[in-house]
Amino acid sequence: MHAFDDAFGHMLYDHMQGEAVKDVIERDDGFVTVSIGPDIYFSEFKNWPPFEQQAMKYPTGKVLDIGCGAARHALYLQSLGMEVLVIDTSPLAIFISQRRGLRKARLCSITQVNSKLGNIDSILLGAIILVLWPACPGLGGYCDASIH
Repeated sequence: MHAFDDAFGHMLYDHMQGEAVKDVIERDDGFVTVSIGPDIYFSEFKNWPPFEQQAMKYPTGKVLDIGCGAARHALYLQSLGMEVLVIDTSPLAIFISQRRGLRKARLCSITQVNSKLGNIDSILLGAIILVLWPACPGLGGYCDASIH
């Protein structure tokens, strides 16, 4: 992805720099709306919706955050001492995540996730958490998961 194609990343970056920006959501089915704003991507745990706070009780072991945005979930879990790896297709989201203190970040798509990442115990997809059973040897095969 070229920098000029990274609209979401630019929205996050501009917001982080103090600029007033809007987050416009456009789906493939033609639905278009303006979100509540980019503040949510940078919010602290105490300001998250209750269901997201509750969801943070479930990740265990090594966590993979897919589509991390500004990495608020990953940063929270990292602050608890968990090992967290984030991935995103947005180069600026990865830059912002690292600038905010995240230790492990990779520019890649979910379609590029494979066993080379090592054993993953929990996966974050927004506030959806998949906790993989400990017997899963990496991401190379099928794993049962519980969704919280």
